[in-house]
Amino acid sequence: MYCCADFCLIPFGSFTLNDSNSSVAEELAVVQRVLQQSRLTHKLNGHGTELEGEWDAVTTAVKECHQALHDLGIQRICSDMRISTRIDKAGSDGANAAKVKAVHDILNKD
Repeated sequence: MYCCADFCLIPFGSFTLNDSNSSVAEELAVVQRVLQQSRLTHKLNGHGTELEGEWDAVTTAVKECHQALHDLGIQRICSDMRISTRIDKAGSDGANAAKVKAVHDILNKD
């Protein structure tokens, strides 16, 4: 089953030496590297990541993101995830981009 997902991964603690810094950019770079290796369609945004693909591949990729950070010593990670599926249209890479384009097309008519 093809799905579009949006997930926000929140690591608690840091594997970097600067624990006084509240940034999680280093940790999220690790997550992005995992997603690049998954070859799933994905897009980082300011509050999470959009992910597209077959259900099992998407959920496996999120699990691998958690595992990669645990392997670096992050003790606790929480993720929120929304998953969308539909059966009235065939799923395809770029489904999220098509949704955004449809809204922009309407706005451009204004």
